[in-house]
Amino acid sequence: MTKHVTHWIGGKPWDGEAGRHGDIYDPATGQVSGQVDFAAPAEVDAAVAAAKDALRDWRRISLAKRASVLFEFRNLVKANTKNLARLITEEHGKVATDAAAIIAALSDLAANVETNLDGRYSAPDREDVAALLRWLGDGHFLLLGYQRCRVHDGLVSGDGTSDLGVLRSRAGSRPRLTDDDKLLVLAQSVVGSYLRYGAYPYAIAVRENVGGDEGIIEHRFVGLFTVAAMNADVLEIPSISRRVRRPTAAARIARIASASGAGSMLRRARARSTK
Repeated sequence: MTKHVTHWIGGKPWDGEAGRHGDIYDPATGQVSGQVDFAAPAEVDAAVAAAKDALRDWRRISLAKRASVLFEFRNLVKANTKNLARLITEEHGKVATDAAAIIAALSDLAANVETNLDGRYSAPDREDVAALLRWLGDGHFLLLGYQRCRVHDGLVSGDGTSDLGVLRSRAGSRPRLTDDDKLLVLAQSVVGSYLRYGAYPYAIAVRENVGGDEGIIEHRFVGLFTVAAMNADVLEIPSISRRVRRPTAAARIARIASASGAGSMLRRARARSTK
């Protein structure tokens, strides 16, 4: 049976007729498994209006009632864990049994970057990279796959030891992302994938200098940023916050210096006018 996905507006499925549709792909086979409705301006306006009404009503609810609603939501999630896992597998291709292993791989990598055993992850921003990996794993990045890749001639390919999630069947070579100066690289696919209705997933690559016959290894994670990540304050995101704070601080110092210089010029002008 072909699946049909439509909008959810005002607490119920939308019952209109969409002017445009998009194919839904099965990540495991690449075959079309259904269709999703695309929104026109009218549907977007209706959804925004419904959200505003819901927010107005939610504000009037007591904290105790809000807490009970959220606890009930948690209970519903727990009660439907298997169904949710099935849906995630269908929509993202994420193998349910791989979920814990992918999360563990990211957590272990963050710890290894932080300790930097034998200098395998040496880089000026190593501590920031470790913090960023932890931040991504803390509900900010939907992990869909992981692969340990061997670097050769500017290319990478899976070494067959740790293929998880959507990267289980990823074979062949592709361009290397990191280099001697870049410990971590974030890249977005320029080609739509079968992940989440033709979304453009992100790849996170972290360099490891294993040495010996293995040489350089790239740890690659594939996934999508969550709503929490999209709404995060840039000053709270590791690595990025430092890059934002530096020019901000420099601009603040420049403004203070400029103001101080203007004040000094004004005082000198006043002194000359009294002579």
